[in-house]
Amino acid sequence: FANSLEFGLVLDFNKQHYAVDGFQLEGKGKVMGIDNIVINSKGDLFIKTARNEFVASKLTLGITGLTGTNNLDIKFDAPRLGLAAGKVTSDTITLVAKMTNPESSTNGNLSLSDMEGTVSDFKSRALTVELELKKGNLAVKAIFASPLIGNLDTRQLSLPDLAAFINVNSPGIPDNGINGKLLGNASVEGVSQNLQATVAGRFTDSNIKAKLAVTGFVQPVFNFDVDVDQLDLDRFRPQQQGEEKHTERAKSATGLAATLDLSGLKNLTAQGPTRIGLRRTLTIKKSGGKLDVHTA
Repeated sequence: FANSLEFGLVLDFNKQHYAVDGFQLEGKGKVMGIDNIVINSKGDLFIKTARNEFVASKLTLGITGLTGTNNLDIKFDAPRLGLAAGKVTSDTITLVAKMTNPESSTNGNLSLSDMEGTVSDFKSRALTVELELKKGNLAVKAIFASPLIGNLDTRQLSLPDLAAFINVNSPGIPDNGINGKLLGNASVEGVSQNLQATVAGRFTDSNIKAKLAVTGFVQPVFNFDVDVDQLDLDRFRPQQQGEEKHTERAKSATGLAATLDLSGLKNLTAQGPTRIGLRRTLTIKKSGGKLDVHTA
């Protein structure tokens, strides 16, 4: 692993003011199974020991590399991070991550606005996370937003006013795909390794209420309670509008099923009630057999 570092240095012992001006770090090599990794970082650092003040400005970090067939591209940007008299302040911090391969792409954007408090006990006015997954004809987009409250001493994080917007689209799903909006709250306790979330909202024509509890982060156990007032199963059946269009929709539906590979969940421990009110009839044909699911 090769690297280089350049910076200007200011030392004022009388005023107890020290600065690392315009530092530039570059590294290349292989780290933790990531090949052809390139790391670039820039920024300015200022320390005023008499006032117990530390400021990082124009701080950027870029990482690119290759793991297997996946190309990684990560960018971190912090225009200003300040610590004075034990108080933390910041401008909007952003993190952008992309992973692409010949079959799929995953993009993630995180922003943290107006962070304040102390190093151990802090809050942010708005945490926003945007995710986008594309694989074949399937496209999934999700946005999560909430204020953030955290305490490093107790290892607790809280999202007290969580909003989630989700869209799932594919040629096999009619009417511009599945759209959902959920509101609720979530919290994480690192010491006891617990996660709690409560949400309610609407997915297309369905009203949903859900509670989730996760215990243990290494081998998690999931407990859930889900209520769906109605589920229109006919909406996900290929439309009978000509043999050619029907065939195309059927192929898309097959591709969607293949894309949603849930084999990784086979060892998942999960339990809880799920109540669903069926709205319409769905008929599924397979190898000459027929399964009819009717409204209860």
